[in-house]
Amino acid sequence: MPYLRKRGLVSVLFGLVLIFASALGTRPQALAAPGPAATAPAPEAPQPGSRQTLTLDGVEFTFCYIPAGAFMMGSPESETGRGEGEKLHKVIISQPFYMMENEVTQEQYAVLKGNDSYLKDERRKPSFPGAKRPIESIFHPFQNIPTICDRFAAASRRKLRLPTRAEWEYACRAGTSTPFHYGNDLDATMANFNGREPYGKGARGKLRNETTEVKQFKPNAWGLYDMHGNVAEICLDYAPKDPDISVDGIKDPGAMDPEAIAKSGLKPRWSFCGGGYNSSASECRASAVSPIDGSHGGNDGTGFRLVLLP
Repeated sequence: MPYLRKRGLVSVLFGLVLIFASALGTRPQALAAPGPAATAPAPEAPQPGSRQTLTLDGVEFTFCYIPAGAFMMGSPESETGRGEGEKLHKVIISQPFYMMENEVTQEQYAVLKGNDSYLKDERRKPSFPGAKRPIESIFHPFQNIPTICDRFAAASRRKLRLPTRAEWEYACRAGTSTPFHYGNDLDATMANFNGREPYGKGARGKLRNETTEVKQFKPNAWGLYDMHGNVAEICLDYAPKDPDISVDGIKDPGAMDPEAIAKSGLKPRWSFCGGGYNSSASECRASAVSPIDGSHGGNDGTGFRLVLLP
């Protein structure tokens, strides 16, 4: 039968091919075992100053990315206006964080508190009302600020806190080493302070004698507004229980990362940074600091901004 004969011929030919391949030493190749799956590249870190905006009850809170890094905290002995607590020393900020681009406004504060009852209290209402002006006259800020941070965290599932003194100065400088993030000079066209007392080659100007709305002046290189003047900002600082405790050879526990504080034997202390609307330019320098204690009840020259943890 033709079909069977063709089929037999094909079988013979196939057998000859196998014999020939064997003679040449050819062997069927096993399939290679699959290798490990390619690892996706790690996401790039945000650029310094990159913004992240969160909304709470319809009000926006914008934060700027502050990278980890090292800087020289304090001021050189030659810097005009240098005060106590400004010894120049290296500080490492080991973890990145986000900082509010502006001082907390009255509108934002009302949302954080959950009400605006403070506006009706003579002891607590701002001296300079305005939704976009910074909150000031905070009554017992050391109790109130942690409470509003907890409320924000519950609503957003993100952790907020005050910056440490070291974080504040590092963020204010934004890579600079001059008295101001602007450079060596400050006058009333650059920030809201007592313009009658400028710094460096800054021109003598006016004393506004009140806060201004936030974000009225040029921000620093990392996108932060009003780091000099408007309201002095409350920061976390720490005092050693043991006077021999030192950081980088000097007594500066405020330079520590907050996560290390609980294990360090330090107790909380508070400081004002940045100066206010009635401060001299010298008091608004990046390294200028005024320690305060827990009895402080708030006044019209003090406010704060918050840090958002990644």
